Amino acid sequence: MIDSIKERREESGRCMNCGVPFCQSGIVFHGKRLGCPLHNLIPEWNDMLRRENPEHALSRLLKVNCFPEFTGRICPAFCQRACVLGEQGEPVQIKKNELFIIEFAFEKGFMLPQPPQSRSGKTAAIIGGGPAGMAAAWHLNRRGHLVTVFDKGAEPGGQLLQIPNNQLPPEIVRRRVRLMEEEGVVFNCGVTANPEELAKQYDTVVCCTGPRSKKESLVVLAIAEGKAKAAQADIELMGFTSIEI
Repeated sequence: MIDSIKERREESGRCMNCGVPFCQSGIVFHGKRLGCPLHNLIPEWNDMLRRENPEHALSRLLKVNCFPEFTGRICPAFCQRACVLGEQGEPVQIKKNELFIIEFAFEKGFMLPQPPQSRSGKTAAIIGGGPAGMAAAWHLNRRGHLVTVFDKGAEPGGQLLQIPNNQLPPEIVRRRVRLMEEEGVVFNCGVTANPEELAKQYDTVVCCTGPRSKKESLVVLAIAEGKAKAAQADIELMGFTSIEI
């Protein structure tokens, strides 16, 4: 256990003293990134944690963040930069609360495989098994599409596996990969994918070959990119042309 639920309850209760939750805004203001790029529902899951309802907190956390066990460890916490309480003192420890919720869920057996109840029959190939590719695969699989991830590495993870072990142990990444496999995602590693060839075999191809960097700040942005690409691919698979209105 990372912390006790009592410790996290007290810290999450501080979040309720905020009037305007800029923490979830995800904006760039004068060149400075403020708020969560994933638009995490921070006040909602902090409120559930304050009420000692970690299972409901988990449901609100997973609503927009597919990999909180990654971001809870290595995100630079743009949310805490935007925390209103930080103007007069210490910001709420949002990152620690996030990590507590997801690890408590794994520890208590809440994180069970959740394959889609029905399949669309559509196939999607994801090129790149890093955080962006994994995020795209997670979202498209949840939408019921049949997803295969191609990566030239020996195993999925990409830049996640380059981060020092004391910040993000490789087993945390592998644990998530195993869960995704149990939910129906196929990982095909050790191959160099050809987009043109894949386009002949799959209904859509999503390219997520981002830079392989050790910079932890890129991970949350890569996850956000993967979410956006998955949303666009899903729109196209449904017969539309663009996510923009």
